[in-house]
Amino acid sequence: MQTPSTSSVSAIRTDFSGKHILIADDEPINMMIAGKMLVAKNAAISKAANGHELLQQLSLGLRPDLILLDINMPGLDGYMTVRRIKEHYPELIVFAFTAFFIDDEMEQELIEKGFSGVMQKSYKPEIFYDKISLAFDTISRFS
Repeated sequence: MQTPSTSSVSAIRTDFSGKHILIADDEPINMMIAGKMLVAKNAAISKAANGHELLQQLSLGLRPDLILLDINMPGLDGYMTVRRIKEHYPELIVFAFTAFFIDDEMEQELIEKGFSGVMQKSYKPEIFYDKISLAFDTISRFS
Protein backbone atom coordinates (compact mmCIF):
# COMPACT_ATOMS: atom_id res chain seq x y z
CA MET A 1 0.00 0.00 0.00
CA GLN A 2 1.53 3.31 -1.00
CA THR A 3 1.86 6.28 1.31
CA PRO A 4 -0.05 9.31 0.03
CA SER A 5 1.81 12.33 -1.27
CA THR A 6 2.02 15.42 0.88
CA SER A 7 -0.68 17.13 -1.18
CA SER A 8 -3.21 14.39 -0.43
CA VAL A 9 -2.57 14.14 3.31
CA SER A 10 -5.25 16.74 4.07
CA ALA A 11 -7.83 14.42 2.51
CA ILE A 12 -6.88 11.56 4.82
CA ARG A 13 -9.47 10.65 7.43
CA THR A 14 -8.20 11.19 10.98
CA ASP A 15 -11.42 10.42 12.83
CA PHE A 16 -12.40 6.78 12.93
CA SER A 17 -15.70 7.26 14.78
CA GLY A 18 -18.07 4.39 14.12
CA LYS A 19 -15.26 2.07 13.03
CA HIS A 20 -14.37 -1.10 14.93
CA ILE A 21 -10.86 -2.48 14.44
CA LEU A 22 -9.60 -5.78 15.82
CA ILE A 23 -5.84 -6.01 16.38
CA ALA A 24 -4.40 -9.53 16.54
CA ASP A 25 -0.75 -9.61 17.60
CA ASP A 26 1.24 -11.80 19.98
CA GLU A 27 3.35 -8.81 21.07
CA PRO A 28 1.42 -6.93 23.79
CA ILE A 29 3.37 -3.72 23.19
CA ASN A 30 2.28 -3.69 19.52
CA MET A 31 -1.37 -4.11 20.50
CA MET A 32 -1.08 -1.46 23.21
CA ILE A 33 0.50 1.17 20.95
CA ALA A 34 -1.79 0.53 17.97
CA GLY A 35 -4.82 0.37 20.27
CA LYS A 36 -4.03 3.68 21.98
CA MET A 37 -3.45 5.38 18.65
CA LEU A 38 -6.77 4.13 17.27
CA VAL A 39 -8.74 5.03 20.40
CA ALA A 40 -7.22 8.53 20.23
CA LYS A 41 -8.99 8.86 16.86
CA ASN A 42 -12.31 7.51 18.20
CA ALA A 43 -12.12 3.96 16.85
CA ALA A 44 -13.57 1.11 18.88
CA ILE A 45 -11.01 -1.65 19.25
CA SER A 46 -10.81 -5.29 20.19
CA LYS A 47 -7.62 -7.25 20.75
CA ALA A 48 -6.55 -10.86 20.33
CA ALA A 49 -3.16 -12.23 21.40
CA ASN A 50 -3.22 -15.02 18.81
CA GLY A 51 -5.20 -16.59 16.00
CA HIS A 52 -7.21 -18.82 18.34
CA GLU A 53 -8.43 -15.82 20.38
CA LEU A 54 -9.38 -13.96 17.22
CA LEU A 55 -11.39 -16.90 15.87
CA GLN A 56 -13.09 -17.36 19.23
CA GLN A 57 -14.19 -13.71 19.25
CA LEU A 58 -15.57 -14.08 15.73
CA SER A 59 -17.42 -17.27 16.71
CA LEU A 60 -19.09 -15.28 19.50
CA GLY A 61 -20.45 -12.77 16.98
CA LEU A 62 -17.81 -10.02 16.84
CA ARG A 63 -17.76 -8.40 13.38
CA PRO A 64 -15.12 -5.66 13.16
CA ASP A 65 -14.88 -3.32 10.19
CA LEU A 66 -11.18 -4.16 9.84
CA ILE A 67 -8.87 -6.82 11.24
CA LEU A 68 -5.15 -6.08 11.55
CA LEU A 69 -3.58 -9.55 11.71
CA ASP A 70 0.06 -10.16 12.57
CA ILE A 71 1.57 -12.73 10.21
CA ASN A 72 4.19 -14.20 12.52
CA MET A 73 2.45 -15.52 15.64
CA PRO A 74 3.09 -18.76 17.52
CA GLY A 75 0.53 -21.54 17.23
CA LEU A 76 -2.04 -20.42 14.70
CA ASP A 77 -0.08 -17.94 12.57
CA GLY A 78 -1.55 -15.21 10.40
CA TYR A 79 -1.64 -17.38 7.28
CA MET A 80 -3.64 -20.17 8.93
CA THR A 81 -5.84 -17.66 10.73
CA VAL A 82 -6.78 -15.72 7.59
CA ARG A 83 -7.55 -19.00 5.80
CA ARG A 84 -10.00 -19.97 8.57
CA ILE A 85 -11.52 -16.49 8.66
CA LYS A 86 -12.16 -16.57 4.92
CA GLU A 87 -13.68 -20.07 5.15
CA HIS A 88 -16.24 -19.02 7.75
CA TYR A 89 -16.50 -15.22 7.39
CA PRO A 90 -15.57 -14.33 3.79
CA GLU A 91 -17.06 -10.84 4.12
CA LEU A 92 -14.49 -9.74 6.73
CA ILE A 93 -11.64 -7.43 5.73
CA VAL A 94 -8.29 -8.70 7.01
CA PHE A 95 -5.06 -6.78 6.51
CA ALA A 96 -1.69 -8.39 7.16
CA PHE A 97 -0.10 -6.30 9.94
CA THR A 98 3.63 -6.83 9.81
CA ALA A 99 6.98 -5.32 10.72
CA PHE A 100 8.61 -7.04 7.73
CA PHE A 101 9.41 -5.11 4.57
CA ILE A 102 6.78 -6.02 1.99
CA ASP A 103 7.50 -5.47 -1.70
CA ASP A 104 4.84 -5.61 -4.44
CA GLU A 105 5.44 -9.30 -5.14
CA MET A 106 5.11 -10.25 -1.48
CA GLU A 107 1.98 -8.10 -1.14
CA GLN A 108 0.43 -9.95 -4.08
CA GLU A 109 1.29 -13.31 -2.44
CA LEU A 110 -0.40 -12.20 0.80
CA ILE A 111 -3.52 -11.16 -1.11
CA GLU A 112 -3.56 -14.52 -2.90
CA LYS A 113 -3.42 -16.21 0.52
CA GLY A 114 -6.59 -14.40 1.60
CA PHE A 115 -5.50 -11.06 3.02
CA SER A 116 -7.42 -8.01 1.79
CA GLY A 117 -4.29 -5.86 1.94
CA VAL A 118 -1.07 -5.24 3.81
CA MET A 119 -0.19 -2.70 6.47
CA GLN A 120 3.37 -2.42 7.67
CA LYS A 121 3.65 -1.57 11.35
CA SER A 122 4.55 2.07 11.88
CA TYR A 123 3.93 3.99 15.03
CA LYS A 124 4.68 7.41 13.62
CA PRO A 125 1.19 8.87 13.97
CA GLU A 126 0.93 10.44 10.51
CA ILE A 127 2.04 7.22 8.78
CA PHE A 128 -0.13 4.96 10.96
CA TYR A 129 -3.28 7.07 10.50
CA ASP A 130 -2.67 7.46 6.77
CA LYS A 131 -2.40 3.68 6.39
CA ILE A 132 -5.60 3.05 8.38
CA SER A 133 -7.39 5.69 6.28
CA LEU A 134 -6.16 4.10 3.08
CA ALA A 135 -7.34 0.70 4.34
CA PHE A 136 -10.84 2.11 4.89
CA ASP A 137 -10.73 3.81 1.48
CA THR A 138 -9.84 0.44 -0.06
CA ILE A 139 -12.70 -1.21 1.82
CA SER A 140 -15.23 1.41 0.67
CA ARG A 141 -14.18 0.99 -2.98
CA PHE A 142 -14.95 -2.74 -2.81
CA SER A 143 -18.13 -2.50 -0.72
